[in-house]
Amino acid sequence: MNEDLLISEIAANTPREIASRRQNPRFNATMQVNAVKGNFSDRDHGESAGTTIDISQGGCRVVFDRAVRVGDVYRLELHAAGVRLPRSYARCVRAHMLHDDAIEAGFAFFVPIEEAALRDAMSRMADAARRAA
Repeated sequence: MNEDLLISEIAANTPREIASRRQNPRFNATMQVNAVKGNFSDRDHGESAGTTIDISQGGCRVVFDRAVRVGDVYRLELHAAGVRLPRSYARCVRAHMLHDDAIEAGFAFFVPIEEAALRDAMSRMADAARRAA
């Protein structure tokens, strides 16, 4: 990929452009995320813990307290009280610093989460929140 093409691709990642490319509905969801580098040779570089902002069948937005690398592949484990989604491999497609210790990152799953599994997880999380309130 040449430099000009890469720069134009990054410049096109505006919030409006990203939203227009979405193929699946997003759910606002607060889930814990453990992100481990997906390449076997990088797995000993530690785990990054974060919290989702939202999730869809095709990806999620996560806030971490340390940087993740755009373009890298991660194994994501997503869970909340009583809810655990299947382990997913995803590419970090964008990241930006919110402040010194908060980095927002967008991930695209290689294999989409099944719609029924995602809707069931969101329903169980909503039920748990209602019971807790």
